[in-house]
Amino acid sequence: MNDVALPRARTQSPSPRRRARWLRVALALLLAFLVVCLSMLLGWLGGAQGAPLEITVNGTPLISGADLARLPEGYRFVLAFALAVVTLFALLAAGATLIAAVLLLVPALLLTVALPVLLGTLAALVVLSPLLLLGWLLWRAARPGSPRMQAP
Repeated sequence: MNDVALPRARTQSPSPRRRARWLRVALALLLAFLVVCLSMLLGWLGGAQGAPLEITVNGTPLISGADLARLPEGYRFVLAFALAVVTLFALLAAGATLIAAVLLLVPALLLTVALPVLLGTLAALVVLSPLLLLGWLLWRAARPGSPRMQAP
């Protein structure tokens, strides 16, 4: 007999490491964004002028006379990290909102534009079907190779 070895079909699914590559890349990009945002905010807080900060809610002063330039380095880091995380979540929320808007608008657009056009086309085909049938029968009867057109 012939001893020819046929290549085996790959039956295993892709490794979990390959499947999760996009997740690692997305997390690395988010981490890079967080680091860049953190460094920008630290530079901004470090270069803040000596303007006092006052936070008032409903006329009640919560924080008065706080100076960002005189904050200790650890506090500045924590404040910059919190602002960077808030900025990151705002970016993710904006992206999710855009995706949700597109997912809602595309079907709505298809239903409001494509569906009436499709129904109008179908109605026109139903109305014009006798004419289409008549044209097809005439074309078939008038064909040069048609047995009906030959002399007896």
